[in-house]
Amino acid sequence: MHPGFSSYGIQRLFGVALALAAVVAYKVYSSVHHYFEPAKSVQAQVVDSRANRGYFIVFDITDEGQKSFMVSRDDFYSLKKGQTGLLTYKSNRCLKFDIRKGSIPDAP
Repeated sequence: MHPGFSSYGIQRLFGVALALAAVVAYKVYSSVHHYFEPAKSVQAQVVDSRANRGYFIVFDITDEGQKSFMVSRDDFYSLKKGQTGLLTYKSNRCLKFDIRKGSIPDAP
């Protein structure tokens, strides 16, 4: 054994390297899985919006509950609570939201 290296230190280093490899493998798997996941189109309603380190819209999706998506600034300000339409999304990305005619809520 080299002076300054203990078997305990080598075991810790190996454990850290193994944990790091597991995290990298999970990230690669997750990215590949989401890349090949098909886009879904579902009926949805805008239920909330918030600007906190980005622009987010919360949709109530038929048979799935609520999901939050990061959207562009323009989409954030153009979509209104209560609007319904066809939401197309893939994984955690909102691809588009086609507003149903007549679903724009009345102004107070």
